[in-house]
Amino acid sequence: MCTLSWKFSKDQCVHDIYFSRDEQRKRAQAESPELREVDGMKCLFPRDPAGGGTWIGANEYGVVVCLLNDYQAPFDYAAGGIYRSRGLLVSDVLGGVSELQSADKYVRSCVKEADYAPFRLVVFGLGKCTCWCWDGKSLTVDQEVRCPVTSSSWDSKRVEEGRKEIFHQLVVEGELSLDDYHRHQLDGDVESSVCMSREHTQTVSLTKVSVDHRAGLVKIQYGARLSEEVDQDLFAMEHCVALRLNNQ
Repeated sequence: MCTLSWKFSKDQCVHDIYFSRDEQRKRAQAESPELREVDGMKCLFPRDPAGGGTWIGANEYGVVVCLLNDYQAPFDYAAGGIYRSRGLLVSDVLGGVSELQSADKYVRSCVKEADYAPFRLVVFGLGKCTCWCWDGKSLTVDQEVRCPVTSSSWDSKRVEEGRKEIFHQLVVEGELSLDDYHRHQLDGDVESSVCMSREHTQTVSLTKVSVDHRAGLVKIQYGARLSEEVDQDLFAMEHCVALRLNNQ
């Protein structure tokens, strides 16, 4: 239950990545992004206290990793089983990958070492990104992943197709910014909006990662949901942390 979008500069050296995180209302609030070290690698990411991992982060080489649960995969969630938190995979990849070209081997080794419920893992490098899709049994790779990537545990196909259509109409063909897209709510259908709200779930935070290889800097801006009201500006994005890139 999340939405990911991004844009690259014409010279591919600067990219902005936005992530709306949708979660259960009863889930503990995440820890704001901060500088953390994973296997000797300097990283920036928020932390989920429930699973110990994260859904988005960046490391000192400008690699950005994002994860969305895949609810359309043919997987029996009701069957039970012991699965490693998918958020831990994000921090693993952040700590082990210094360039997009080396990510495939690393992601495959991680998936072999533990059991995970289905996910889509999107990794960004210099001017490009790749998506790894795990359905619980096999891993496929999409090197032509299209923006946006979104997921929903509720009425999955309709919600995901609707969010993509809104993106095409208002961002690709219109003048809506990515920031506004992630705050967008449909009149009369806030349940399936990009910035969604339902009885037990809602969009709980908005994260923006900016990587500037020209300036040698990566920055994360983060805003937790401020209000239950659907007609207010919900994300102040007041929390900001930055890290100097190591590949300059």
